[in-house]
Amino acid sequence: MIGRAAKGGWIFLAVVMALAVWVYSTGQVYLYGFGSQVMEHLAQAANLIPSETYPRLYSFFTILPMDSALTASLFQSVLALSAFSALWLTLRRVWDNPVSPTLTCGLLFFGAMTGWFRIDSPEAALTLLFKAGAVATLVAGKVPLLAGCVLVLGYSDPAFGIAMYLALAYLAYLRQKSYGNFVSVLAVVGTGSLLAVLVGSYTLTPSTIGLSLWSAVPLLSLLLVRELRKERAGIYLTLLSGSVVTGSPEVASAICFGDLALLGLQVKGESEEAEDLPQDLSLSLKNLTQTVALFILILGVVPGEQRLNRYILVPSQKKKVPLSRLFVPFSLTHHGQNLDQLWRGKTPFPGLSQNGLILLQKGDGPFRVLTPDESYEDRTLALAYALLSNRPLRGWISADSLSGSSLTCRHLKKNVLLEDDEILFRENGTERLESGPQAPENPQELPPLQLDSVWSLPIRHQNVSEKPGTGYILKTLKTTEKLFFPDTPAVVTFAAAPEIYRVGSLNDKKKFRDFRINSIALKLIPPSLELPVPSRSLVPLAFSLTNQGENPITSEELKSITLGLGSGSDFPAPSQSFPKKFVLFPGETINLPLTLVTPTAEGTFRLQASITTVRGQTFPVPVSGDGVITTWRRLAPTGHWVEEPARP
Repeated sequence: MIGRAAKGGWIFLAVVMALAVWVYSTGQVYLYGFGSQVMEHLAQAANLIPSETYPRLYSFFTILPMDSALTASLFQSVLALSAFSALWLTLRRVWDNPVSPTLTCGLLFFGAMTGWFRIDSPEAALTLLFKAGAVATLVAGKVPLLAGCVLVLGYSDPAFGIAMYLALAYLAYLRQKSYGNFVSVLAVVGTGSLLAVLVGSYTLTPSTIGLSLWSAVPLLSLLLVRELRKERAGIYLTLLSGSVVTGSPEVASAICFGDLALLGLQVKGESEEAEDLPQDLSLSLKNLTQTVALFILILGVVPGEQRLNRYILVPSQKKKVPLSRLFVPFSLTHHGQNLDQLWRGKTPFPGLSQNGLILLQKGDGPFRVLTPDESYEDRTLALAYALLSNRPLRGWISADSLSGSSLTCRHLKKNVLLEDDEILFRENGTERLESGPQAPENPQELPPLQLDSVWSLPIRHQNVSEKPGTGYILKTLKTTEKLFFPDTPAVVTFAAAPEIYRVGSLNDKKKFRDFRINSIALKLIPPSLELPVPSRSLVPLAFSLTNQGENPITSEELKSITLGLGSGSDFPAPSQSFPKKFVLFPGETINLPLTLVTPTAEGTFRLQASITTVRGQTFPVPVSGDGVITTWRRLAPTGHWVEEPARP
């Protein structure tokens, strides 16, 4: 047995790691806010945005008396802490010493490959709880409980669930006498059948990406330690095989280190060899085991400790956030009430202001948030305003694309939505809440629309009247909006996302025109190079860009283009702005002078290209032909030299 002081030391290390799991979960929300997906689900559960499908877990967050963001943060942190604590306590009971569970939990939660403590949503925390449960029940040999964990993981983490199912099948074979044939067969066949349904269309991608240098430890241990070869060979090999088959991070090494620590300490039953050892030598072996275990623990948790420092502790010091506040779950209501005092300069939602929140809280109808000076609107900020004001958010056709009417209002810097939403305009550090214009007294006398000159061109603002005082009806498959322009000529704007629009007259239902916006389809044509290009250089080349889609494309919709030479390049491919403005009609081609960054190495590379839109989305662009670029070494790399021929 190890001494009381040593036990206390290892328990203290476990408590420190548990606190690190908690502070990472609460601190990341405090410093950075929830991710965009979590904000979407919170708003959907509160009926503030259209809710077709979302995890029903978020409905639970809205029925409690505290604000939903605080409930989600508390739920996420409690589950993360529970996963660590439950795994440690279970392994402590199985291995009957604090060294093994502390070592295993440290490697699983803070290791470079697994990194279980890095959760960023309530769903991830729930998945973590069942991952920890799967490892705990596997080590404890509980077949029915492991089967339950595998089924849940099959839905939330198919790769890890399939890997643990292989371990379940082997464990059921080992424990056949304990549980009986019926339970063992039911666990394997029944769980396998349900798992096949849950994983759905998941495709196995065998890979060794989930293996690390620690993965060699179980194999070496089986060769060198007879006890492990007798008791754990099947478990280790099954877990490693499952990791290779699914490409998921392996957990065999973490369990193996716990087993090795148990054997070194000889806590549960002395081996025949250990009975003949002198007491001093036995004590020395136990001390050596603890020393080695502590060294391995330090090496194993370094990646997690570095991420905790870079992502939580150092940023909190730069923002002058007290460490004690990082332990408190995030409350969005408290955040909104203290924007100008406690949260000044520390808010996880840049752009959120007390003045804007006060303006929104005065009303109760739908609203939009628009920033005229920005090309990309912050969806997360708009969702934060919606949750704080409890008002429905509109003006988006998807989670990453503003609607055409919102683009028009932002372009004009005024609300032209007829009897519709209020708009919170954010411009030059000020906010103003603006309602739409009143309906015209006599719609029959409105100036006519001029739709013949309008193109199916996304993003670009196109006039549909010469005089002010008119408007139109803008219909899509899901929405119908009325826009009226009392002081300016009428303008129509189509969003870049694929959609069908109908623009019609306010006074004559028979006067309308349909427009279809399709996905962007571009092709890059590289120049014909007869000679290799120099390596480690910025090479100006004349490319061509062809529109293969059905709609015109404007440079106003495209932000930048990136040229790269694949994995063989040792320089990051820089983004390049388009050198000129253009409108590219279907089938047309324009010349595009671009700069290619070539790698240091000499050889043949395949050209790759991608384009980023003003919405922040990046999509690959196919390259015509084989897209092969050959380089020659212009200069010898640093640290190399050229050998001169021997002189006669």
